[in-house]
Amino acid sequence: MLPLELNLEKIALIGEQKEDENMDFRIFLKGQDVEYVDEIVHRLHDQITAEIDCQQCGNCCNSLRSSVTQADIEYLADMDNLRRINFEKGL
Repeated sequence: MLPLELNLEKIALIGEQKEDENMDFRIFLKGQDVEYVDEIVHRLHDQITAEIDCQQCGNCCNSLRSSVTQADIEYLADMDNLRRINFEKGL
């Protein structure tokens, strides 16, 4: 595996440079077996997070926020048999 890049400015620059490549990869992933991809992502997550000291950075928690739509809330609430208000309080 390549060395892990931790410089946030360099990561942002690389992301901009590879925007088209990243979009192609996202499209590719949509056609793959979800469970298999999820398994790979969890394995990589375990490997990568072991190399990161969040106390030195902490930027991920501040800049990588997920976006949840009203439809997402309804889906999750129905899936977990919970009231929508439980999800909406967290937004």
